[in-house]
Amino acid sequence: MILVAGFVDFDTTNLAAIQADIRAIEVATRQEDGCLYYAMAFDDPATGHVTVLERWRDQAALDAHLRTPGLKTFQQRNLAHARQVSIKAYDASGERDVEVPD
Repeated sequence: MILVAGFVDFDTTNLAAIQADIRAIEVATRQEDGCLYYAMAFDDPATGHVTVLERWRDQAALDAHLRTPGLKTFQQRNLAHARQVSIKAYDASGERDVEVPD
């Protein structure tokens, strides 16, 4: 499994259009083969800070996503309005439930 996590700090002048594009890319991406989870959340709309969190079945699924026309359009339209971008991919070899200790 591949985890993708990070953030984007968008310029807030185009926030409404960016939010609409985020909603659209989330809906489309969640339907892609190998997508286990995909979300971009505005932590603070006043600052334009967005947290990115994704889970992919494998690297091939992530690679296919990165080549989709929808993602390329999203990047072209919105990353020009980003002040900072930091998104990393992590290989996850195991998974377990998190249990709260007594």
